[in-house]
Amino acid sequence: MLGEDLMAHRGSPSARVHVRRAGPKPPGDGLPSLRVLFVVLIVLLLYSSMLQLNLQRCEIEMQEYRRAAALRPSYSSSSSTLSHSSSFSSPGSNSYSGFSSSSSSSSASNLSPDVDRANSNRAAQELIAPPPDFPLSEAQVKPAWEKLHAISSSKRLLVFGLGPAANYWPLYINPRGKTVVLDENLEEGNQLSKRVSELSFGHVLFKEEQLQKQLGASPLEALLSPTMHPLLKLALPHQVKSLTWDVIVVEGRSRNGDESGALRRMQAVYSASKLLSPSTLLLFSACQDAAERMVVEGILGKHKEMIEGKDGGSVCVYLGGAQPSGE
Repeated sequence: MLGEDLMAHRGSPSARVHVRRAGPKPPGDGLPSLRVLFVVLIVLLLYSSMLQLNLQRCEIEMQEYRRAAALRPSYSSSSSTLSHSSSFSSPGSNSYSGFSSSSSSSSASNLSPDVDRANSNRAAQELIAPPPDFPLSEAQVKPAWEKLHAISSSKRLLVFGLGPAANYWPLYINPRGKTVVLDENLEEGNQLSKRVSELSFGHVLFKEEQLQKQLGASPLEALLSPTMHPLLKLALPHQVKSLTWDVIVVEGRSRNGDESGALRRMQAVYSASKLLSPSTLLLFSACQDAAERMVVEGILGKHKEMIEGKDGGSVCVYLGGAQPSGE
């Protein structure tokens, strides 16, 4: 009886199904899994390629941003400079004395009064008179404004000397361009660049004592010889030397007997001469001093125009292209 039941169970359809399930899989049963794996691999490869392209694009954009940071007038940071540090500096610069002979110590007066930003847009269309404590008159800054106003883009203004109301330069004379002020007063320059994002500050180191020893008791007279001019060369920041400037201003009023201030201005003029393009306009703001003017014209050639201004001060206007004295 038991044997008959076992034989009947083996011959039943369910038994045959059970045997078929336990047997080997028919050919082709694993293909769907391979197809899914293949699709996943393709998707991963595509995603990896897209990720690599995005990384390359980000790297290119970062390089473009860094390159543009050296060309824009402001840098979307609390301190507007040409580098990522608090200021861009020349090698070995550590002095804090002012460039202008009339401002030889750090003074908050150089940071005030604030130029009204509300008129900055208007300044792109018309020349606005300087504030009362600005060292130059409206007539004396007019050549710089006209030169920059005539340029449609990439307007570049370089100023040697952190004089009173220095924010007038970027806000009213060059409101749509790049303005850099060079001085050795690092503390005051950084304060100003933080307050005026349109202005970039560069640190330079002047060498009065060294020049006095090299040039003797009558330095301006000694500088009438072109062979002495290379002694005036300043170590300018690389970012300054790498750009072409439309207007360069050497600021700093002369005082009687102030040989130190005169030597600073001569260093600025000679260093500026190395930055001139044929179309660069250079303004020298101590042109009323005949001795200084003779040295300057030995470096730059004959001035194009002399403009009288405040307190008997004169500005000489030079057009780039004159052969500066040799190295």
